[in-house]
Amino acid sequence: MSCPHVSGLAALLKSVHPEWSPAAIRSALMTTAYSTYKDEQPIIDIATVKPSTPFGHGAGHVSPATAVNPGLIYDLTTADYLGFLCALKYNSSADQNHIERQLRFATQAKRTPSLI
Repeated sequence: MSCPHVSGLAALLKSVHPEWSPAAIRSALMTTAYSTYKDEQPIIDIATVKPSTPFGHGAGHVSPATAVNPGLIYDLTTADYLGFLCALKYNSSADQNHIERQLRFATQAKRTPSLI
């Protein structure tokens, strides 16, 4: 249920900073989120009644007031993502292999006759 709330916060940030890209808005929300209560105790996972993990709370609890003026933001571009993939030795042949696997899987699926 957090998606609609965070989407609303992203829209509010865009109205305050219309020049920011979606990556900058995401960075502001994620880098200003917190994962502890005000007394520095970790956020508790209500399902386990234990301290939550990043798998449970993600980047943390968003802080809209702090996100408006986050200080440093990471405004990633396509070139940044490509540099990251190249550093991982990811190349077009690896991408092609992935696409071919998906296509083979899709063509092996049984087709259901149309009712129309």
